Amino acid sequence: DLTADLVPFGEIPPGYQGEFGLLVRGDGAVEEVRFPENAPEANRSVGRLVGELRPDGSFHGAMQHETAGALQYALRSSFSNKLSQKQRDDMTRSLANAVFDGATGDSLVIFDGRDLTAATRMSVGIRGGKALTSAGPMQIFNLPLPNYANTALIADLEARKAREPRRFDIDVADVVGPSTSVSELELTLPEGWRATLPPSIDARSAFGHYTATYAQEGRVLRVRRSISGWE
Repeated sequence: DLTADLVPFGEIPPGYQGEFGLLVRGDGAVEEVRFPENAPEANRSVGRLVGELRPDGSFHGAMQHETAGALQYALRSSFSNKLSQKQRDDMTRSLANAVFDGATGDSLVIFDGRDLTAATRMSVGIRGGKALTSAGPMQIFNLPLPNYANTALIADLEARKAREPRRFDIDVADVVGPSTSVSELELTLPEGWRATLPPSIDARSAFGHYTATYAQEGRVLRVRRSISGWE
């Protein structure tokens, strides 16, 4: 589609996938077609946060975010126009603060959203910020990873249920959809620190697959959450 200016060659725009179309051949013959859909793993978003937690509760590290398939277009759109230095500074500060309140950012690396051959990847350094909250003799680490809860859908279902009994099945595409999202944390703790971790989770249903793993090896704490929708 030559009107889809941010869609790389060979990719099918998300709005077309699974829909019907007409293939017009050179001799004028017309054939009905259904546009193919990407598998969930092709529509992918991966966020990774790596760094060190200081004894004073501050974090020093970097965040990277990479997308592909139908999930690439938000990043492409964000970087489709050249940013001024002020815009870059504002974005760097905003990204760092979104991870930890009060953090400062540096070393922002982005890409040209209109370069259809460029990987949709960005990264930023994060310094400082409030990563711990005191709770008596313990310190609570505010885990900066999404839990993938679809609160808007849950609220909508509850509101509909209150108005009238459900007559139709839930469309599984409205829950997660054909996509895979992954968030990872690799955190080096201060010497002698030990984390109290929740149990890992591996849940499957008709709506998709959710996993959450928590582990500490030596000083390194690793957390990984992922969700993949229906196929």
